Amino acid sequence: MFTKADYPAISRIALQTQPETQLTAARLLESDRTRARHLETGGFVVEVDGQTVGFIRYTQYADLYQPEKVVLFGAVLPDRRGQGIGSELLNVLERHLPSLGVSTMQTQVSQTDTAILHFLQQRGFAEMWRRLDYRLNLREADSRSLEALASKLENRNVRVTTYPELAADPARDEKLRALNSGVWRETYLTANRSRNSVWKRFCASVWSRKRY
Repeated sequence: MFTKADYPAISRIALQTQPETQLTAARLLESDRTRARHLETGGFVVEVDGQTVGFIRYTQYADLYQPEKVVLFGAVLPDRRGQGIGSELLNVLERHLPSLGVSTMQTQVSQTDTAILHFLQQRGFAEMWRRLDYRLNLREADSRSLEALASKLENRNVRVTTYPELAADPARDEKLRALNSGVWRETYLTANRSRNSVWKRFCASVWSRKRY
């Protein structure tokens, strides 16, 4: 089981292999600090000659909480792939999860990462659904369109708030689960919105496997 001392090495591998995740050691520490006690998290690393070359992490999220399910994230350094490291990490994890009452593993992968897709299929994962995302580059976006959207929301009495400000609402997590499910459905952009440098489009899919 990895510890906080492994976070810098985990971050280094994550940023090298999947930089879009922005998984820094600071973010891992912040996640530990703010996570509710009933949410499980942990994982394992593989070291070769004193160097961490791969990791696998499992976690649960408040807005997607199901006690029998964990979300996986892992990576292996490119020059160490094809050596069985990923398989061994998953083997160790599978032996560990039953002690937590977990029977289902879920992960997300880009459709362009064919090696990971093949690995998941070989290990018995099945695709649940696909999501088409658009990411906004705020440095290059025209802020006037965002200001117009803010005014439109205000006119509809929509209040923008933060997650901590919702702490007093006992139904907060249920509402966020419903919101999360809704916004992940494919949404089409208007024709006059730039899709080049401002929006980055990619297709990802979610894969799941029951332990039993």
